[in-house]
Amino acid sequence: LAADDNVARAAIVAAVKAIAPCEAYGALAAGADILIAEAVLRTQAELHAILPSPPDRFRRHCVEVVDPAWGERFDGCIEW
Repeated sequence: LAADDNVARAAIVAAVKAIAPCEAYGALAAGADILIAEAVLRTQAELHAILPSPPDRFRRHCVEVVDPAWGERFDGCIEW
């Protein structure tokens, strides 16, 4: 997914609102992982990031490699 894919973002936001999770788990890779995490965080649910490598390495190999625009959004999810 492109970082500015508003159609995907809107569909994910609607699905997360319908599900209304208390918590969510994910890897935060570029694309749907980050869009879902952002939607979950907007609902005040707990987000648990499960990364298979240290955050800086994961960011470099699974986030920025797709599109550098995802890097800042990854950081925002991690900081939350």
